[in-house]
Amino acid sequence: MSIEAMGWAIKQKFVKDPAARAVLIGLANHAYADGTDAFPSVETLVGYSGYSERTVQNKLKLLCEMGIIKKGNQSIALAKGLRPDRCPTVYDINLNYTPEDEDERGANGTRGANDDMNGVQMTTERGAGAAPETSINRPFNRPNISKGACGKKATSLPEDFEPNETAIAKAAELNIDIAEQLEQFKDWHTARGSTFKDWQAAFRTWLRNAKKFAQGSPQYRGKPRSTPGMHTGLSDFSDVQTREDGTVDF
Repeated sequence: MSIEAMGWAIKQKFVKDPAARAVLIGLANHAYADGTDAFPSVETLVGYSGYSERTVQNKLKLLCEMGIIKKGNQSIALAKGLRPDRCPTVYDINLNYTPEDEDERGANGTRGANDDMNGVQMTTERGAGAAPETSINRPFNRPNISKGACGKKATSLPEDFEPNETAIAKAAELNIDIAEQLEQFKDWHTARGSTFKDWQAAFRTWLRNAKKFAQGSPQYRGKPRSTPGMHTGLSDFSDVQTREDGTVDF
């Protein structure tokens, strides 16, 4: 390790790309004082920098293109007794580097937005950076969709169905015997196999229509009414229609 080469690599202002700087400092850690004969393996540089092997190779190529480093005497590595097929590339670091045309290369030492080798952006290991979040994707711009409004499915009448307070209040308002209407409501829909999204709403509609029958609304005149003993006239359900929203209409 050379303190001189390491100090230069850390203090230099030419390479500002984080990955390229990390690779350059890793090389300097293996160079002599004059910056020559640095030949750490790619795997070693991966360990130093924390970047992928592909990224390290891309940054070595970039540093060569910038003139920061160049291939040195390859026989140095062979002299260490390494196998030729496993011998890492020897690099020399140009400690006297001065950009010939900094404007052409870019102020941060990169050649434009993308790496020349594979077209990926210099600030990420692979692929382009994440696309900017559109306004609809921002949490405060997302529509507030209630699960109950769009995800509720129609079901059969629950065996333990009982009117809620709203239905009880509606029956009292209409002056209707809710117990009798509930029994008829259950019998009718159980026999028919009806399915509603909101059974409470269906029952309230039943109560309102029961009142219409009881009052003898003109629209029901001339149609079968009630059997003896039933004051609401709901024994004949030939005119009952089921709405798409889960309520009934008579």
